[in-house]
Amino acid sequence: REGQAVAAGEVLVTLDSPEVRARLAQAGAAQAAADAQRDLVDVGARPEEILAARAMWNKATAGAELADKTYRRLNALYKEGLVSQQRNDEAQANYTAALETARAARAQYDTALSGARPQEKQAAGAAARQAAGGVAEVDAAVLELVLKSPLAAEVDKIVLHPGELASAGFPILTLVDLTDTWVVFNIREDDFAGIRIGASLDGA
Repeated sequence: REGQAVAAGEVLVTLDSPEVRARLAQAGAAQAAADAQRDLVDVGARPEEILAARAMWNKATAGAELADKTYRRLNALYKEGLVSQQRNDEAQANYTAALETARAARAQYDTALSGARPQEKQAAGAAARQAAGGVAEVDAAVLELVLKSPLAAEVDKIVLHPGELASAGFPILTLVDLTDTWVVFNIREDDFAGIRIGASLDGA
């Protein structure tokens, strides 16, 4: 209120900015996603995922062993002229495919055991830090929406009222520093005699 005494640091005005609120929500969501991705990379695969990868590797290995035995039997029969070349070629192709599947399953299992590569962890950490920086930037903008008194003073004039648009650089209110007061008064020319700098005057 006009004429109200305020202390240094006391909140004078709180501004509302839909744009800043939207940026804050967006930055918070981005940080949450980046932190979750970093944590996921740091923790690595869950025990269930490791067990599943091992089961797939065991299954693929068993399939490759069966395909190997089948190919050896058919190849022996092929050499004796008891099966066609087409059947022999199919068995060989099946064995090769099963062997590659087993190798891929082993690679998946090894990856689950070792977790993410150092480069992936560094990238996830950098993304999390970048997101945190975005939040800090918006937080700084949020702080600028709260205007505090720079000194102990008295509210002199309220220029803008609640609900009005505050443009950049336009005053919202003015303060008076009561520790640095001065007055202006007028003296007639015929009363100038005897007045000098530093003199004390009595006014009636």
